Amino acid sequence: MAGKLQPCGGGRKPLRRLPATLRTTAVWRRAAGVCLIGVVVGVLANAVRPVGALPWRYRWDEHLAGRALAAGLAVWDVDRVFAAAATGELLLLDARPAEAYWAGALPGAVHLPFGQRLDRFPEVQPLIFDEWPVVIYCSGPDCDEALQLALFLQEQGHTNLAVFIGGVAAWQAAGHPLEGAP
Repeated sequence: MAGKLQPCGGGRKPLRRLPATLRTTAVWRRAAGVCLIGVVVGVLANAVRPVGALPWRYRWDEHLAGRALAAGLAVWDVDRVFAAAATGELLLLDARPAEAYWAGALPGAVHLPFGQRLDRFPEVQPLIFDEWPVVIYCSGPDCDEALQLALFLQEQGHTNLAVFIGGVAAWQAAGHPLEGAP
């Protein structure tokens, strides 16, 4: 009869169970033993490693510095940026979005947000002199916009480029003020 209601579960197949081999305790003991051996080997490898323990987390700032150096870009720290900014013989480019730039930037920095590089580059290009380093920064060591903007400038033929990976976070941590910050 087409119109009759079926009782709950009437046409359903029962849930599949684990295969019989996976239901034995011997299999689970072996799996636990393999995991335990892996943990012991990992701890021993960290204990005898000559340069210290393997990192549990990859440091993004080191990754960015490695990529910059591999691309032929210089990597500057906060002291070098501060010293060069004091002489005024560099161009600081802020690669952050507009909201971040207007909330506070390194003194004398020119705004060239990575997200608008194609539109805004013609405005900034006349400011770039190959005799002076162009130092590009963003918010901090977890931000890759500075590196991406430096790679873009490199593609445009500019050579005297440096990435300040510490960015605004390192600048403020060193006690230096931001321009335009409230």
